[in-house]
Amino acid sequence: MKKIALAIHRFFKELQRADIKTRKRWLVLLSSVSMILIVALWVLYSRVAFPSYTTVISENTTSTISVSATSTAETATQTTPHPSQQGNSVFDTLGRGITLFGEELQNGVRTMGDVIGNSFKKATENFKKTNSFELQTPTNTQNETSTAPAPIPPTPLP
Repeated sequence: MKKIALAIHRFFKELQRADIKTRKRWLVLLSSVSMILIVALWVLYSRVAFPSYTTVISENTTSTISVSATSTAETATQTTPHPSQQGNSVFDTLGRGITLFGEELQNGVRTMGDVIGNSFKKATENFKKTNSFELQTPTNTQNETSTAPAPIPPTPLP
């Protein structure tokens, strides 16, 4: 394993010293190989993650037949409709997705409009408020004739 890593390291060192034309060729080649590898892994993952229609139909048909051996051919075909009859074609799925996206977009715009409207209302209410103040004369509770306030006793610091 270590030999392989050293060989790869030497290859890239030599490639760094090579001329521009050679480096571009290797760039295109290695990029193409990595893209093909990624697409192949994606296809493999999608086959594992999403069962094909023929597998689902054959499983449903065999389970229907094994559950009720006396069922007629008409009821067996009714329980396992063809995928195009189920409305699961690419265009049906795409249409449902666009419809759901449109509804979510409308809800988002509506919610955003409500938030902006409420914020605007609060801002206009704040701008309409006016500040007012009153000057009051201090009242002296100790002696009605003296206008000087009572002295504050000194407080010793700790």
